[in-house]
Amino acid sequence: MLYTCTTGILLEGNPLNFANLATNRPGNLARYSSVCENAGHILMTRDSGATAGNPAFLSAAHRTRFRTSNATVTVPCAPLRTLLGDAGVSRLAVLSLDVEGAELSVLQTVDWSALRVDILMVELSGHLQGLQTRDDAVRRLLNEQRTGLCRLPTSWEYRHSDMWLRRSTLGWLCALCTRLSGSEPGPSGGSDDWHAPYTRSHAEKLREPHTVWSRCFRNASTWYATELA
Repeated sequence: MLYTCTTGILLEGNPLNFANLATNRPGNLARYSSVCENAGHILMTRDSGATAGNPAFLSAAHRTRFRTSNATVTVPCAPLRTLLGDAGVSRLAVLSLDVEGAELSVLQTVDWSALRVDILMVELSGHLQGLQTRDDAVRRLLNEQRTGLCRLPTSWEYRHSDMWLRRSTLGWLCALCTRLSGSEPGPSGGSDDWHAPYTRSHAEKLREPHTVWSRCFRNASTWYATELA
């Protein structure tokens, strides 16, 4: 599921889930498609609701936990770069990626030179036994590609998801909360303030998720995603 500000581009490969999008997510651009490297078709579990996915990526732990049936359906698929390009999208305020273990394969189909993402949420698999290597591979990919994104410390995981922010966005939000908490000067609203640096002291503050500063950051990042982008 891909969001841009308060409206979104919704990609859904399960036909039953896709049929519900018109009711559950009105006002968004919905596409009936899964994601794959080369346009064509793949299998998708049919009766698994929100935990439906490509059976090639569903672990035994996932199948046991969510009681996944063996029934499948053939669905269309295309690279994410193609799906976004056809929709005319070159920037996403928020990209939320939750595809039941296929996160790495989806991210491998992104053309980062043609897409700007300000906030990225990627579901983790490591909380399921033996799948930490999938999370490590996703992190290596995002670190190696020129995404402009920085991963927040693990204490900022949201529902078993990594949080990544664009470095310029991260610096500005950190400086904003520094100003609001009164510890030192921060951005006042001028255009130059958007280039506030992300510093080591900010990284240390982010490792303490229950402080006033950190609560400010959590609220400010949500505000940015829904109002500014």
